[in-house]
Amino acid sequence: MHYTCHDAIYLEFSFNLTHLLQSRDRIHRLGLKEDAYTQYYFLMLQGQPGEHNPIDERIYYRLKDKEERMLAAIERGVITPDPMVKLADIIALFD
Repeated sequence: MHYTCHDAIYLEFSFNLTHLLQSRDRIHRLGLKEDAYTQYYFLMLQGQPGEHNPIDERIYYRLKDKEERMLAAIERGVITPDPMVKLADIIALFD
């Protein structure tokens, strides 16, 4: 499949960055040529106007933020603790 298919479609994902990174690593590890280009598609639910929006988009951006912080730590060679996250900030993710 990795010789002909170069699209990855994600129907759902969690706040755990490890799941996403492992998935992407597996795609590139299993016989994919170095010059091959893989496209990633993230399908997200869309809420009704004036109602609570689904959490999909917030999870996606939270994962992107985690990945950027991880890559920055690798580049610096130093891991620094994240500031404490307030409970209100966590609850706001679900609004």
